[in-house]
Amino acid sequence: MLRPLRRHAAALVLASVAAVLLSSAPAAACSTCGCGDPTLTTLGAEKPYPWRVRAALGAQGRTDAVGREGIDQVKLRELRTDAYLAVAPSSRLFLQLGVPLVTRSVETVSGA
Repeated sequence: MLRPLRRHAAALVLASVAAVLLSSAPAAACSTCGCGDPTLTTLGAEKPYPWRVRAALGAQGRTDAVGREGIDQVKLRELRTDAYLAVAPSSRLFLQLGVPLVTRSVETVSGA
């Protein structure tokens, strides 16, 4: 009686594993990066249709602190904005411009 149960359990496990491995669902990434979204193309990588214009703006920020607070700590703060413009005057010519804007501040703390 135990043998048929083991066979059924093994068959059920095998069928479950096969169902998981053989099934596939469409996948898409989050809206933050747009990775995997077929409607989005990378700026400058799209087909150059005559007078196609694309613009993009990106912003990043970071803060770093190195050392011991109040003794020898150095703090760095950076804000970066990137502006991009891509224009295709014809189907054979594609122009692209990228302008980075960076603001940095360094703060040193000395215990002396």
